[in-house]
Amino acid sequence: FGLPIHWENTVFGLFSGPVNTSILWSSIFTIVPLSLATMVEHIGDMCAISSTCERNFMEDPGFHRTLLGDGLATAVSALFGGPANTTYGENTGVLALSKVYDPKVVRLAAYFSILLSFCPKFAALIVAMPAATMGGVSIVLYGMISAVGVRNVVENQVDFTKSRNVLIAAMIPMSTALEKTGISGWVSESLESSLGGFHPTVMLAAIYFATSLLTMFISNTATAVLMAPIAMKCAISIGVSPVPMLFAVTLGASLCFASPFSTPPNALVKPAGQYTFSDYVKVGLPLQIILGIVMILVLPLLFPF
Repeated sequence: FGLPIHWENTVFGLFSGPVNTSILWSSIFTIVPLSLATMVEHIGDMCAISSTCERNFMEDPGFHRTLLGDGLATAVSALFGGPANTTYGENTGVLALSKVYDPKVVRLAAYFSILLSFCPKFAALIVAMPAATMGGVSIVLYGMISAVGVRNVVENQVDFTKSRNVLIAAMIPMSTALEKTGISGWVSESLESSLGGFHPTVMLAAIYFATSLLTMFISNTATAVLMAPIAMKCAISIGVSPVPMLFAVTLGASLCFASPFSTPPNALVKPAGQYTFSDYVKVGLPLQIILGIVMILVLPLLFPF
């Protein structure tokens, strides 16, 4: 047994010597906007959990308590270099498979997880599991997540005679088609060739808004994977640091609020709130543009070219 903490990789490690305030401020300005995306994801996940457990968690305990719990857990985790905490889709899959919804059982599992995290041998056992076994478990879990999504569509009586609902459903295979046919690659290569002679700030803005635009039609993860190497090549071609360009890709892919199919949480909250496509555009597009302008101005200050 031992502490699963590398103190040099925690917040406390920053204060072991001279405090680098630039790192602190850059971390704050980079992470704070992402909290908006995680809040939206949390709401979508709570809707999925409510559907699985057949209980209205939006009212009891309520979003104000669930958001507070995730926020406090993430803050404590971040102090020790841990990951963010939210109601992951995998948790929904486990609940759907086990049919065990008792909070006491979930708390007991959490206690065991915390205890076993202090045992390096158990961690080695997890790593030693065959990849095929872990892959099979993942397939089952993500299959259950898809089933929960279909169940939400049925229970909310989504009317596919309406064009907006058909459009949202069609965007799922369309994103795969764009990647398979090479259209996404062509767009990325065109962006790279057209930005070579521009000022770094102009290139940064173009990469950010191009990523933000693509995220409206392709999943944010696929967009980030697609745009990251292009952004790096563009930065290298004009002799500047690729760090601000990569951050532009990360933030542009994460902060997409103008489309219900840009991220799974955006799609999950649509039936729960009975939102229309125009609601996303009216509220999300101004917020997306404002955050884009702020990021373009702030990123070069935090991460110079």
